[in-house]
Amino acid sequence: MQLLSPTQIKNLKTLLLSSEPNNWEVAIKILEGFREEYHFGTKFLSFLEGLTLYKYTRAQDAEIMQLRESLNQLLQEVNPSFHQQIQRLNQTIHQVSIQYLHQPSIAYPSILEQLQNSSLDLDNFGEALAAQPLYFASYNWRVRFLLDHQYLTQQQFEQAFTRHYNKSKHKIFLNISSFDSPTISSSYLKQLSSIEHIKIYENRFEQLPKAFYNYPLKSLTIYENPLKTIAPSCQNWKTLEKLELHKCRELESLPNELGLLPNIKTVELSHCRLNQFPQFILQLQNLESLTLSQNKLQDIPKEITQLKKLKKLSLHQNLPLHKIPSAIFEMTWLKDLRLIECNIKEIPEEIAQLQNLESLSISYNQIKKLPNSFKQLKKLKRLKLSGNPLFFSYVFDQILELPHVRQVEFLNIYTIDKNTYEKYYPLLSKRGIYVDVNKKNLVL
Repeated sequence: MQLLSPTQIKNLKTLLLSSEPNNWEVAIKILEGFREEYHFGTKFLSFLEGLTLYKYTRAQDAEIMQLRESLNQLLQEVNPSFHQQIQRLNQTIHQVSIQYLHQPSIAYPSILEQLQNSSLDLDNFGEALAAQPLYFASYNWRVRFLLDHQYLTQQQFEQAFTRHYNKSKHKIFLNISSFDSPTISSSYLKQLSSIEHIKIYENRFEQLPKAFYNYPLKSLTIYENPLKTIAPSCQNWKTLEKLELHKCRELESLPNELGLLPNIKTVELSHCRLNQFPQFILQLQNLESLTLSQNKLQDIPKEITQLKKLKKLSLHQNLPLHKIPSAIFEMTWLKDLRLIECNIKEIPEEIAQLQNLESLSISYNQIKKLPNSFKQLKKLKRLKLSGNPLFFSYVFDQILELPHVRQVEFLNIYTIDKNTYEKYYPLLSKRGIYVDVNKKNLVL
């Protein structure tokens, strides 16, 4: 048997690296015809095995998955011992991949030992891995694992990502997740001129790469990074609609230039240890949803009433609040208000001014009763009161006067009188109101 020629290999790789299932099918038929006459060689076998390695792709790749299974079967017949060796390596990768983040001392040796003992050709194996859909849209911890252990070179990844990026007809996401340091080269980032969505999870970014400020971003999500600030050049993000910063506990400030962005509709700044209201928010005239949860805010400025399009406001777990900020009662256009675990002791009569309110979450506070005006919230549909020391017979009477309420939550209450519950439950059920209550708290 003779080896496949470089030209034959090049043509087959071109077909197999294509995103068209028809090309894959043609290549597999050619390989099936070659297997009796040609020896594929370790380098090309390594490439083919790399194509079969990851079997978990997106739903729209079902046809490619089926063809990959055909290729997997072919390789099993062509060179059983080599195929079994790679499959054991594949199995080990899946078994220890989750441990990579938390127990690298366990994960590394088991992979590396098999790698060192295999006859795998890393260049060809890496070339095939770079062609997997898993790596096209993500620079995540799996990619980082492959780069660290030389399954895949930085250049191979960047070339593969760019190749997909240039051909993609879909919205482009850059997902940078869970590795120790941001090592993507700045020259590479500059090439990706049309990135619209960025997600950065559990990394060590203290500042964003300069290239990010030139992308036509629509959304930016940063989770658990030591980010200190965002540069003033963020004013270039004229198309930005959504800004999310979660668990960025080193955050020192946010630039006023963010307030110059006309299309922002959603801002979420949670668990960032903010003790002052970010002033740029007051300039966002198209803002529809604002979440400032799990911070240390003591109040919100009266100027928040300038945000006439704001529909959802979430301030839960801001313990220093103690009371509902008075400015909120002037925001009569609000539909969803969330004040969970804010150490609030009472709800003022002014709550009735929120005539468009459809959902109110005030669980886990120190509220003992609802105000008389509460029954004036005629559009209210969802009410969460869990964890408050309420007098429930009075509360149930008020709820029955609300025409549109359909869901009430009373989880983790201190106690509720069993007779009261049995009296009101049929009345609430008749109205179609679902009451979520922990029955073990019922007392005689």
